[in-house]
Amino acid sequence: MEYTFGHGEDEEFADGIGFNSVMLAHSMELSDDFTQIELDNDEIVSVFTLIPLYKEELEFKKHNGATALLERFDQYGVEEIVKVGRQNVCI
Repeated sequence: MEYTFGHGEDEEFADGIGFNSVMLAHSMELSDDFTQIELDNDEIVSVFTLIPLYKEELEFKKHNGATALLERFDQYGVEEIVKVGRQNVCI
C-alpha cells in the first residue's frame, strides 16, 4: 500500500526544498519486527514511512507505480531519512 499526498498547484513545501509531495509507504529499510506491532488485544499497528518526492518522481509514480519508484530509490541509494537536496531519481 502506497499513497501520495501533494502540495497545492505543484508548489514546493518550502522555498528551495524541491519536494512538492510525499509518499506514504511501507519501510524500505526496517523489518516487520519494527513495523508491525502487535498489541495486547491482538490488533496490529502498522508503522509506515513518509518519503518526500520531487514533482518528476510523483509523475513517475503516477505512470509507473510505487514499486517502480521504490526500485529507483534503491538503485540510487535513497534512504528513508529525509535529506534536503538529495538526488532526484527521475531527471
